[in-house]
Amino acid sequence: MVYYTMRVLILLILGFCGVGVYGQTCCSGGVPMSGNIGLPIADSKAIQLSTSYDLNLLKTLKSGNETLNDQSRERTTQTFLLQAGYQVTDRLAVEILLPYIIQKRIISQFGNEQITQTHGIGDMALLVKYAVINHLYWTVRSGIGLKVATGRSDKTNNNITLNADLQPGSGANDLIFWSALGHGLALRPSTNFHFMGVYRLTGVNENYLNSFSYRFGNELSLMAGLADQFTIGPIITNPSLTFRYRHVQTDTQNDFILPNTGGKWIFFRPGIILSWWRDMALNYYSEIPIWTEVGGVQLSPTVRHNIGILTTLKFGSDEGF
Repeated sequence: MVYYTMRVLILLILGFCGVGVYGQTCCSGGVPMSGNIGLPIADSKAIQLSTSYDLNLLKTLKSGNETLNDQSRERTTQTFLLQAGYQVTDRLAVEILLPYIIQKRIISQFGNEQITQTHGIGDMALLVKYAVINHLYWTVRSGIGLKVATGRSDKTNNNITLNADLQPGSGANDLIFWSALGHGLALRPSTNFHFMGVYRLTGVNENYLNSFSYRFGNELSLMAGLADQFTIGPIITNPSLTFRYRHVQTDTQNDFILPNTGGKWIFFRPGIILSWWRDMALNYYSEIPIWTEVGGVQLSPTVRHNIGILTTLKFGSDEGF
């Protein structure tokens, strides 16, 4: 009984003091998994290779949907993403995503600046996709995947284990449910409406801080927008305007809900794809929050930039199931 009482007291202290004021931001930072998983459709037997750099700046302190006048904290998450996909048939495809993460937190108080930085391989994601509809003007794809706990979740600073939001990995395996829809407009076939939904059902890290269990909140991401295509000299240009809705549930520690976690965001996401060779493309997009409502008080994204190169290697075609 005494042991159980002590564990509860420690849990409450960690939950309300260690992650109290200003929050962990573990919902609004971290690996950009939901916004990057899901490579485009390719020809049968093609291999796709993508390398990208993602920069997420968190400098906006929010209380609910109110912006607070406080610049004492900021977070930066840099992620190098390596993706590979194989189009097994015209309908079936598999892909893998592996991130390398660099996170930095800066706290400025009373003229002093405290910097905490971590880096390492993050959690790997595997996805299997199937084209339910694969017509000229309509494509509907669905997929299921797994985020595997390949990243470390026990990194330390001055011999003290860092909080979950500063770890490269989550220490848990997650289920991923993915879907995408594309529709070419009949009046202008080069214009395409696109939609993508990702739901991540998170697992539990049973060895958090060597004593507790920790679970990040389940995450839903929905994206919808329009893209067009035209040429500028020898370059094929695909500009796009997309809106993304992201909803993250609160985190739990030993089944206790943690304050200052979870939230909802709507992002405006302009982007462009430049193809100067037939099987190579340069991708860029930015994400700007236009509406935010966080749980408690948290640092929230200010702006995100992502740039990458996608290469497609073709080895013939084959009609499949």
